[in-house]
Amino acid sequence: MPEYKNTELRKRAEARMNKLIDETEVLTPQQTQELLHEIQVYQIELEMQNDELRNIQLDLDKSREKYFNLFNQAPVGFLTLSEEGIILEANLRVSTLLGVELNQIKNKFITQFICFENQDTYYVARKNLIKTSKNQTFELKMKKKNGTVFWARFQSVLSAKTDDKIKCSISICDINEQKNAENKLKESEEKYRKLVNEVNDGFYVTNSNGGFTFVNNALAKIMGLSNSEELIGRNFLEFIPSGKVAEFSNRYRKGIEQNLSNDGFDVEINQINGQTAFLEITAVPIKKGNKVMGMHGIVRDVTQRKLAEKLLEKSNKDLVKLNAEKDKLFSIIAHDLRSPFQGFLGLTGLMADDISEFSTIDLSRLAKKMNQTAENLFKLLQNLLEWAQVQKGNINFDPKSYFFNEIVKQDIRPIKQMAIEKGISIVNEISDKQKIFADENMLRTVVRNLLTNAVKFSNNGGEITISAKPANQHLLEIDVRDTGVGISKNNIKKLFRIDEKVGSKGTAGEPSTGLGLLLSKEFIEKQGGKIWVKSELGTGTTFSFSLPVSN
Repeated sequence: MPEYKNTELRKRAEARMNKLIDETEVLTPQQTQELLHEIQVYQIELEMQNDELRNIQLDLDKSREKYFNLFNQAPVGFLTLSEEGIILEANLRVSTLLGVELNQIKNKFITQFICFENQDTYYVARKNLIKTSKNQTFELKMKKKNGTVFWARFQSVLSAKTDDKIKCSISICDINEQKNAENKLKESEEKYRKLVNEVNDGFYVTNSNGGFTFVNNALAKIMGLSNSEELIGRNFLEFIPSGKVAEFSNRYRKGIEQNLSNDGFDVEINQINGQTAFLEITAVPIKKGNKVMGMHGIVRDVTQRKLAEKLLEKSNKDLVKLNAEKDKLFSIIAHDLRSPFQGFLGLTGLMADDISEFSTIDLSRLAKKMNQTAENLFKLLQNLLEWAQVQKGNINFDPKSYFFNEIVKQDIRPIKQMAIEKGISIVNEISDKQKIFADENMLRTVVRNLLTNAVKFSNNGGEITISAKPANQHLLEIDVRDTGVGISKNNIKKLFRIDEKVGSKGTAGEPSTGLGLLLSKEFIEKQGGKIWVKSELGTGTTFSFSLPVSN
């Protein structure tokens, strides 16, 4: 039986035993025996309870040791702070982080281990924790015993109050490597951001809705802005002309929905200053898994290239026109100019062989034919010279106010004899009060050419009418109408074109090159007017043109 000395339990047991001894004086032997049995049972119960208590104590010791090991061996530092910020408890991880023995950590202010420039961060977090009872997470720099500084993340929790004292539990994680990685990432981002901003081409990143989330300085400049921040949140569509929006939207949406890259497409935009620019845009999807989150790409200002292409296209057209003009002139020289000369040479040859064989009547007839041939040659040469002057840009343009009928009357006179010979009447319906603003020499060439053509392609007994009426308050419309052979629809399309040959002989075999109509078109357009034609085979033709009225 175990001995219990100098303990409270021993004293209580002896007192009870003495009481029992006093009572046994009146007990019977049987009662004494029962009492003794009860004491023995009670003794056994006590021994069993003692064994159970010892086992519980052993379990508690093991649990305490396990908790202590877990607390000290945790990869995270744990602290318990007083309301004033004094360290009450700390695990071994804290000792390792700070490079200080545990006994040199306890009862010290936590701020002794926090870098001075970050102490305000700690004080603000502690104040918020006590005020709101909400957990606080913050980052700051701590210093080791050897002076080394490292970044740590604090997570603080308000502990239960004890004796009206507030305690705070804090976990500390070393995030120095994470911070270094973040700093390197920031440096890398800054490096590439600087690189992107220094290139001449624009660079952009958009979200799935097309809004800019990043642009470089070059793109801002291309869009007519001075600051790249002004583009953030905006969209390409804001700069695209209304007529081009649907095309661009479809192309962009197709890239988003079908995960397609655009290697480069040209688009027209309106810059902030209202000027038009042409851009070449590439668009590459930004993917997260199978989902397209946005687009990124390069933007190049190709305005100068587009202008150069237009100039090249115009130059090509001008070259084609120039070649057509050259071919037209060669055709006239090779055929239309040679034919009259051949006739002229034939007539003069007959006279040169033996002029004595010709009567006066024959000579008169030959002289008339030679005169007619010479007039035709002169008109052709005159048109050729005027055409050459127009193409070289050397022709003088001096518009003035004139009474139109005065010019028409003067131009009818030299043509009237040719009309009389074919029995054709010329009717002038121009009012004496109608005034125009035009270059007289150019206008005379137009009227003369149109009237000559009308006579040339009218049958004997035909009629030519020239009239004028206001087209609007600014223009006068002039019509030269004949009752001649007319022009086919196919040939109407070829009129006024240098690259088409429409020239044909008149009703009396008069030569025609079509050069007069080309000159007329040039001269009328030079004065701000237009020329057009309506005709029907066998019925006649009406050439119409407009000229500015005189104010």
